[in-house]
Amino acid sequence: MQLKPFMVFALAAVLGCVGWAQTGPEPVNPHATPEARALLAFLNSISGNATIAGQLNYPNVGARWTDMAYDLTAKYPGLFGGDFGFSGGEDKDSVLSRPAMIAEAERQYRNGAVVTLTWHEVRPTDDEPVTFHNSVQGHLTDAEWKELLTPGSYLRWERIVIALCLLDLTWFVLAYLVHPNWAAVAYTTAVPTMPAGGITSSLVFLVIAIVGTTIAPWQLFFQQSCVAEKRLRFADLKWARLDTLIGSVSVFGTRIHWEF
Repeated sequence: MQLKPFMVFALAAVLGCVGWAQTGPEPVNPHATPEARALLAFLNSISGNATIAGQLNYPNVGARWTDMAYDLTAKYPGLFGGDFGFSGGEDKDSVLSRPAMIAEAERQYRNGAVVTLTWHEVRPTDDEPVTFHNSVQGHLTDAEWKELLTPGSYLRWERIVIALCLLDLTWFVLAYLVHPNWAAVAYTTAVPTMPAGGITSSLVFLVIAIVGTTIAPWQLFFQQSCVAEKRLRFADLKWARLDTLIGSVSVFGTRIHWEF
């Protein structure tokens, strides 16, 4: 039997709807765990047919309000609500209770509850602990918004750091004031020599300290960040490498000279 065009279209639409209903919505996170996918599928299956009740608990009270719901109804709510808190001390919203709140959330999950956690964001200019009225519900002034949203200047920051680094020149002033033997200074700078006493535990400790404070992993990330902030191009890499080389040799050489 030959189907008419409109019948083919109607059949395809019906099959498409049936397939969509069977698969259900996909998690926002493409790497969601099987447990998360199963929960989403369950919530989708009861949509329009059932309601899951829940109860929020303050971080400093454990499961008090969930247990009270059981005392009143003889049933535990399907949702367990926890709160990360924001205040301090012994307050019901104290951030000091976060470890206990997480432990309670894990216990509720093992008992079959759907766990939901609440986080009250404080003002970006504040550090916890804070109060609900002054920070969570607080507002930023126009000046604070401007300071928060205005991008900084790398050039300004670089000038400040260079000015601080120039303070190292005071070493040369101190060297002049103590009237060293300049011939010996020149010789020991050009010709490395072993300190009196040879290799000792103190010498090894000193070498480790010099190398450890000069070759630090965080400097590798700092260097890459500076290259990005300066918006350097590939044509500038040779000068960036020269800058790094000069800085490394001068700093390491100066430290060796003054330490020994």
